[in-house]
Amino acid sequence: MKLAGRMGRLGTESACDVLAGAEALEGSGRKVIHFEIREPDFDTPQHEAAMEALRSGQTNESSTSSVPVAGRKPTTGLGP
Repeated sequence: MKLAGRMGRLGTESACDVLAGAEALEGSGRKVIHFEIREPDFDTPQHEAAMEALRSGQTNESSTSSVPVAGRKPTTGLGP
């Protein structure tokens, strides 16, 4: 398939760079806990609030405007 020349200017996903670095450290004998693009090296801790959220269908990411920020009133993204 012929691609546009500008496709060659695209870089790699930075998470792939982090994974490559982590694997290099592991290969040199360092213990690495992976948080980049693979499954974590540990089981998810049991937490009742998290389990209840899953059971009630709260499985989507929130928008950044709904995340509380110290000293600022939360916004809805619908206007001033």
